[in-house]
Amino acid sequence: MIRNVVIMAGGSGERFWPLSRKNKPKQLLELTSSGKLMIAEAIDRIAPMIDYENVYIITGEHLKKPIEDALPQLPKENIIAEPAKRNTAPCLALAAGILANKHKGKEQSIAVLTADQIIAPEENFRETISKALDYVEQHGVISTIGIVPDRPETGYGYIETGSMLNDDEIGIFEVVSFKEKPNEATAKKYLASGKYLWNSGMFFYRLDTFIEEMKLNAPEIGNKIEQLTEINPDMRSIFESFAGISIDYALMEKTKKAVVTEANFYWDDLGAFDALDRVNNKDENGNIIKGNVVAINCKDSIIINSTNKLATAYGLSEAVLIQTDDAVMSCSKKDAQHVKQIVDAIKAKGLERYL
Repeated sequence: MIRNVVIMAGGSGERFWPLSRKNKPKQLLELTSSGKLMIAEAIDRIAPMIDYENVYIITGEHLKKPIEDALPQLPKENIIAEPAKRNTAPCLALAAGILANKHKGKEQSIAVLTADQIIAPEENFRETISKALDYVEQHGVISTIGIVPDRPETGYGYIETGSMLNDDEIGIFEVVSFKEKPNEATAKKYLASGKYLWNSGMFFYRLDTFIEEMKLNAPEIGNKIEQLTEINPDMRSIFESFAGISIDYALMEKTKKAVVTEANFYWDDLGAFDALDRVNNKDENGNIIKGNVVAINCKDSIIINSTNKLATAYGLSEAVLIQTDDAVMSCSKKDAQHVKQIVDAIKAKGLERYL
């Protein structure tokens, strides 16, 4: 069976503005102490187990060339540009159509990953996804990876688990239900119960299973997968006709074939600047400092300067200060999730040139 990896890399990363821009979003930034682009980390993570010729990136048309330049090890034809922004269900339908056409008549499985997650140790990650692929190939189900929560996180969706389906240290469980991002009280209940996992947004399935289940549960997309074989005007028209819907809503919450594989690795979804605390080295005062910066009496703050100018700060505590060539953004660390509201205000004022 041919094993493929599809990495979704079309997000805009608006909560990382002004570092993240339309033509250089989060996945094309260096956000950790590794010094690598996020998307390069994603590729390096799976390289020991999947040949580059079977690794595909799905992104926006405006990002195809920058990603080609960032990942010269991948065949250019493996970087697939979506004709329009339509969320993850149409995105994965497009990948399915292209792969079904490329390897006609051959059995295939797909690991769907994302370009903006922190994972360690990588050996454990590869072991987990190998187990997930083994299981879906054998049983014809669709697996996501669930992360054991270590805090009452309100920024992630949750998966309620049922019976264990295998006898392995890497457990695979029935999915009872998918839960939206909870409030803090509900998140605390989920954590205390021990029955809930974070939804990582990674998926594993046989290609034929995915197509069958999409036809059954999202026929408006699934019935057209066989027509999504290559980028051309006809396919563009079909793709643009799709509603923007996530794979969770279109398929995972409806299918009777959902299972969840429990991760045995550390996972972090870099959702906003405050998440950098968990994945970067800090100075003796708990600060993350990047670039040409002088910081005095600052503590537990994130100060990033991507310019040749000098950025200075005095007395900051639990703050975020970002300087780029054409914009400066400052907020308290606890409000980092709300940076998207700044982006929305910029759009409302007609200042899209800064995005």
